Amino acid sequence: MKKIISLLILPLLILISCKKEMDQPLPDQEKETFNLKLVATGTTEMNESLAAKAAAPVLDSLINQLTLVLHRADDGKEFLRIVQFKNSGFFGQFDVTVPKDHYLITLIGSKSSFGVNQYYKPHNSNPILLPYAAAHMEYEQPTELMGEKHNKTDDTFFISKLYTIDRNMDIDFELQRIVGKLEVLVEDVERYAVTIPNDATGYLFSSQSSFGNSEEGHARQVDNSKGPISLLVLRTDKPLNIEISGAGKTKELAVPIFKNQRTIVRGKLLAPPSKAAFNVSVNTQWLADSTEVIF
Repeated sequence: MKKIISLLILPLLILISCKKEMDQPLPDQEKETFNLKLVATGTTEMNESLAAKAAAPVLDSLINQLTLVLHRADDGKEFLRIVQFKNSGFFGQFDVTVPKDHYLITLIGSKSSFGVNQYYKPHNSNPILLPYAAAHMEYEQPTELMGEKHNKTDDTFFISKLYTIDRNMDIDFELQRIVGKLEVLVEDVERYAVTIPNDATGYLFSSQSSFGNSEEGHARQVDNSKGPISLLVLRTDKPLNIEISGAGKTKELAVPIFKNQRTIVRGKLLAPPSKAAFNVSVNTQWLADSTEVIF
């Protein structure tokens, strides 16, 4: 009798076991996959007209490196990373295959070389993987020493969006400039220089804000011997400290920098202390580096 009961129960247990296995989520290799064609079509300039957009410069004239990073939206884990350089074929185009899921898709491009989640990359080192909440880019540095970070800021662009991938998709991205421009004119001194001691060195994906500091010994300094001073700045998370010097005088200021906008500092170094020496204004019209700066 016991043998008969056991034989009757066995098929039931097998059915329950099979149901549990069917209810388990499929591993990635068994999930349905889809093909993505991702294209960086160019950049979005603030307030640009359709005519201006049509005449926008091609991608490889703006950046030298472009990095694609995919994070899973549910757990924030990095799933895929691809690095391109402008001398490679099909610059700005990515063809990838991914399982059905929700993804945070991020593109970062810059004229300056950079790393993802690291600022110094030893030879043959493995990529550093961080969750989306902590993921970031940093300009590459010559050493791994924290106190040796140089100012490496150059034109830099970024975009990060959430997508549900449940079919084959073609997705176009317009990169957004994340640096601002500082322009300085001193009216009463023929030769002068500007020093930036605290520009940012990196950019956070999730908060889309700059962070880090170039060290004091490696501050950027530019003079006006070759024309009007115009500097690209990554520091937009807090006011930028600058020093203006000339004719034996130095003026320290803290000025706001905004993404894809120009901060214009104009004034006199030799003005009496009782008078406001410099005025600071912000202009939303971006000018190319080759364009003469009009104050």
